[in-house]
Amino acid sequence: MANIVQREKKLKQLKAPKFKGVDDAIPANTWLRSIQNEIKRQQVTLGGTWQEHLIYLEVAANFVGETLWWFGAIAASISEKNQTLTI
Repeated sequence: MANIVQREKKLKQLKAPKFKGVDDAIPANTWLRSIQNEIKRQQVTLGGTWQEHLIYLEVAANFVGETLWWFGAIAASISEKNQTLTI
């Protein structure tokens, strides 16, 4: 009989739509809810916990267009200690 070894599951990149800003068809609060749902889904299915600074980076990676421009303009003023996002 073969031994079954379970591989440790790791969190993956968030599956979330890109966010463009005020001209986006998805309202900001709906987009943020999709991020929350994806984080919860991964925590339940993969058993991991997202760290706040990783959520911050993942969310920022989904900005495009106007939102990416806005974030780029303010990102330099946010200290590394404050580069967190609690969802």
